[in-house]
Amino acid sequence: MTKAILRIFGIFSVVLILSIPVYASDNLVINPGFEESGWPPASWDQWDGSTGSGGVSGSISTSVAHSGAQSTARALWGTGGRWGGYTQDVAVTEGDFVRASGWLMSKSDNDPLADGAEAYIEVKFLDSGDSELEVYSSTPLTEASTWVRHVIEEEAPEGSVKARFSFILSTDDENASGTAYFDDAYIRIGTAEDLAYDHIYYEMDKYYKESLDFTVRAADTLSNTADVDISSYVTISDSWRSKIVTTSIGQRR
Repeated sequence: MTKAILRIFGIFSVVLILSIPVYASDNLVINPGFEESGWPPASWDQWDGSTGSGGVSGSISTSVAHSGAQSTARALWGTGGRWGGYTQDVAVTEGDFVRASGWLMSKSDNDPLADGAEAYIEVKFLDSGDSELEVYSSTPLTEASTWVRHVIEEEAPEGSVKARFSFILSTDDENASGTAYFDDAYIRIGTAEDLAYDHIYYEMDKYYKESLDFTVRAADTLSNTADVDISSYVTISDSWRSKIVTTSIGQRR
């Protein structure tokens, strides 16, 4: 694999060395923002279950959206263990690097998540018989919040033929309550280098526009002219990501 280099010249200038790669895929999710009419949401499977007397209801929201005019919601009702969500499958091949993301929020003034409610994204890698190979989830949203982007980045394990992406609201707590909103699902498949570039472009663009603090911190950390092998930034534990990314990173469940 060609070594990709990010070079920082001074505090305010960021230049990527080498040509921009051709990505293996754009967003593979169909109806990612739930803008198509109808129920259940077009191209998504919706499901729920419980161990008690309650459940998790679903709906399309026309008053709350991260982008566009609509999002989808899940609301806890009743008591006991409860779970529900929306799911969509995409084809993968073992060894593919997969980035999955989605936006989540819970309103502070109208049924916020509380008392053990958890909203998150999940990615399951499945084999040709639909058996689970690996399951990853983002750090859950557990209280009122503005829109937050959750991200899972993982390599498809041996035997994988599909990745199952889900938005989920669940609880194991008897008296948990709340409503979570979900929007703008995204899945991209590529090489580790592809996703490293993708990650850097997204974060650089976001933080450089919002604040000079990121460029100063990067310059201090990298001593202005340090060369960085950006393939390392596809890993979950790298120090740069921990400094600048506010989204949730996938964890094996």
